[in-house]
Amino acid sequence: GVMVVMLHAFQGGSDDLQRFQLGDIFETWNGEALRSDDDFWNHMDKAQAGDVVRLGLARSKAHVQLNVRVGAQVSEGDTQVLRRVAEGSKEEADVNRVRQIQIKD
Repeated sequence: GVMVVMLHAFQGGSDDLQRFQLGDIFETWNGEALRSDDDFWNHMDKAQAGDVVRLGLARSKAHVQLNVRVGAQVSEGDTQVLRRVAEGSKEEADVNRVRQIQIKD
């Protein structure tokens, strides 16, 4: 699965983000197992803003299924920076870029 380590709602983004909690573990995407963060991001790369997907997740000791509308996404370059920061990067350039990320619909 893929653990939620960062949540950030952008103005005009999907309200579904509020349904996630830090520590949730995404286990499936439309029934397909997510074995790594690469699996998750590969699905996100293929998704379009507005698509509805069924995410299976583990929360505490419960397993939850949520229908979630994919919101606007950041560019591939920004996604890489977000990944580095989520993994603990404290590089000034990365942190500053995260603060300036713009989304596209």
